[in-house]
Amino acid sequence: MSFAWHPSNENRMLTISQNNQLLDYTIFDRITLNWSPTSEIVWTYGRKILQCVDSRDEFYSCLNDISVKMRKRACQGYGLKMPKIWMNAELADDPNLNGVWMWLDLVKGVEADTKKRSHHRHHPKYEGVHSVICGENGSVTSSQSEPQRVFWAGLNTVDCKIIKYISEERERALQLCGWGADLESNSFSKFLDRLEIDGQFSRAATIAVFNLEMRKAIRILSKGASSRNYRGSVDLNAVAMGLAGYTQEKTALWREVSSSLKSNLVDPYLRAMFAYLTAEDDNFEEILNEQQIAVQDRMAFACLYLNDRKLVDFLEGLRKKMTETGNLDGILLTGLTNDGLSLIERYVDTTGDVQTASLIVLHTLPSQVCKDPRAKAWVASYRDLLDTWMLWKQRAMFDVNWYNKNTLVHKPSQQVFVSCNFCRKSVSNYFSYRPSDGTRNAQTPISANRKITCCPGCRKPLPRCSLCLCHMGTPAGLHWQRQIDTGSDRKKLSNFSDWLTWCQTCRHGGHSVHILEWFKNHNECPVTGCMCKCMSLDATAKLESEKSS
Repeated sequence: MSFAWHPSNENRMLTISQNNQLLDYTIFDRITLNWSPTSEIVWTYGRKILQCVDSRDEFYSCLNDISVKMRKRACQGYGLKMPKIWMNAELADDPNLNGVWMWLDLVKGVEADTKKRSHHRHHPKYEGVHSVICGENGSVTSSQSEPQRVFWAGLNTVDCKIIKYISEERERALQLCGWGADLESNSFSKFLDRLEIDGQFSRAATIAVFNLEMRKAIRILSKGASSRNYRGSVDLNAVAMGLAGYTQEKTALWREVSSSLKSNLVDPYLRAMFAYLTAEDDNFEEILNEQQIAVQDRMAFACLYLNDRKLVDFLEGLRKKMTETGNLDGILLTGLTNDGLSLIERYVDTTGDVQTASLIVLHTLPSQVCKDPRAKAWVASYRDLLDTWMLWKQRAMFDVNWYNKNTLVHKPSQQVFVSCNFCRKSVSNYFSYRPSDGTRNAQTPISANRKITCCPGCRKPLPRCSLCLCHMGTPAGLHWQRQIDTGSDRKKLSNFSDWLTWCQTCRHGGHSVHILEWFKNHNECPVTGCMCKCMSLDATAKLESEKSS
């Protein structure tokens, strides 16, 4: 017949029935789960918040969700603000992404050196080891590798049975792997020095042994044993002593002991080092199949010591395996070809990381990759994510880089401009002659003597300056013709002091130099009768006043 809610417990209710019975009801509400696009989670029960999880909680940092990682990387400028491309691998904090950023940095470096030598502009070719050795379509290149007998550097060896294979394609593949084609140059030494700085002493020593630099490998191991950066559990001094007793004689005691004890080594690079030194009949399967060795090091080793047939078979098998698993380290193998896009597609399907896929496409512009439907889908998805997270600055930086580097897409036309009070058209002469497709005319479209204090559409005078009472207007944007003799694309016709500026509240304004002079000593609008506090509304002025106070 009647009811009354409890004054403090919102889910309790006192009722009276038709037979005059008093009943106390407890009504149970559903617990609602609220999940924001920024991964903030809130549990609610009525008007009570049971739990809230956001970026301020320790639990939030334990989430291993890819969206949380992508948002954190985007806020840190991942892929956009790094002075060196390879530094993005450190920012990503994911060992699975080291290979792709290393490949991009190497390709950019090789192309920069090529431009310096050739002195002409050309689009970079983002190729991989497989496309270099086997060709773009997967067919083996016509050039044959030349076998060459080589000697250990600094060792007194007369009978040398070590054979390397040399060709122009193999040298370019070694450059992509980071080893460098010319061991006499400083690039290979700098590569080893960087590995030492990173504390990868076993890797640096193994690569030195692969390149027949025995003394350098022993020096690196000795340096690593005394370095604080080395975090391994193997005594590098003992390894260096064992390496110093190397001999090529198959019946020697050193080879017998090393062959039996190499499997006890924990470090995969040290195992590969002794597997190379004790290999029989050029059988390097133990090294090529070592999964804990970086892909680029295995490919570089194969380019040095496998003949043409074995090299193609190894690269083809490795390419298929990398594509099936979606391992981005395989981008060094495939390059940005159709196989490379298939690899990235598999990676996105496995991880959902459209951010890295979009940034790979961004850093390889200008290229035909941006026309691929898969690349368009990744870029569109990443833009939508940035908009959902309200990361407007990061979205703007991505778009600026995208349209500045991409010459194959139509750039959007300008959408914000100053309009005339009478005809609502732009007051800039720039829009009256600029072609819609973004190209520039070879001839001067408008005379420099054209009247600039009136609207180019309806010829009505522009507003007057609030201080000097002269009609405003600047010749900025008039001359965009290309000068054949100088090669310049634009000509500056007006200074900043002549530009137009106005208050966004009262719409009064004038020339920039006059407005700046006025507001040095005044806070109100210079127009008589206007009580607008223009200076106090300006965000920059507020910031300056806060700093001074």
